[in-house]
Amino acid sequence: MMTKNIIKSNISLITFFSAFFIISSTSLSYDTKECYIWFEVNSDESLRTYMKHAKGWNIIGDLIVTSTIYNVEYVTNQLMAFDFTIISGFKTASLFNESNIYDVEAWIKIAQKAIKISDMTNGKAVILENEGTIKQLLSRGIDSINVEKLTDLIGAQRWPEIWFWYAPMGQREPVRTLAFDIARAIKKGIPNSRLIEASSSAFVNSNENLISKSNLKRTFILDKNPISIVYLDDKIFNFWRLSETRKAVNSAIGNTVIIYPGFGDISNSEAVKSSLLGSD
Repeated sequence: MMTKNIIKSNISLITFFSAFFIISSTSLSYDTKECYIWFEVNSDESLRTYMKHAKGWNIIGDLIVTSTIYNVEYVTNQLMAFDFTIISGFKTASLFNESNIYDVEAWIKIAQKAIKISDMTNGKAVILENEGTIKQLLSRGIDSINVEKLTDLIGAQRWPEIWFWYAPMGQREPVRTLAFDIARAIKKGIPNSRLIEASSSAFVNSNENLISKSNLKRTFILDKNPISIVYLDDKIFNFWRLSETRKAVNSAIGNTVIIYPGFGDISNSEAVKSSLLGSD
């Protein structure tokens, strides 16, 4: 995904949006599922747009917002100013642009940033998004890692609770094995981490896809209680329709489900809420 640094405006976003919000921390409950709503905010413009619609999504579930490692503090600060209950996080890829996965300084920076973000969100977990890092490694012809070496590097740092997006989905080799091995190092190095899986119900046909089934079995080897993600979009083939949100959530394994609408549906929280309050 393309990203760009947020250009900090001279006019604070806090002032700009102060007239829009009377914040409620009340979330809806869907069967036995604990739901979160995930959006990526990678520019000043997308942050402004997100802030206009965040209240509607916060009624459905607590918010997850991710950005780059360079912008995540700024984004988190803006959202925390309105007393949202949020889980914040960032992409790891930029720290490995010109280094390898065993870069000690890179992992120190990631861990320190994660601690800072967790502190800013009152001790909440922090998302680490690893998809771009996997793509970078593969683009350099690196399709395997030394799991024990990486585990030692990660385990040497102090961490908050980490929710790790490791992106196996329905991908074929070597993506899924590389993703699995990095996730293995994360789970060993950060015992209080959880994996975000995209194999059980991320897409309409996930439970029929043989590769997804295989990836889900691999996930359970590492994490007996992973977090599930479901993708919503009325315009993309194989994504769940907004009207199918309840079905998607109830099809996912476990009790913690991330709903990922995509930025094109930023203004459609009512459609998602209506589906969740309906019946399958």
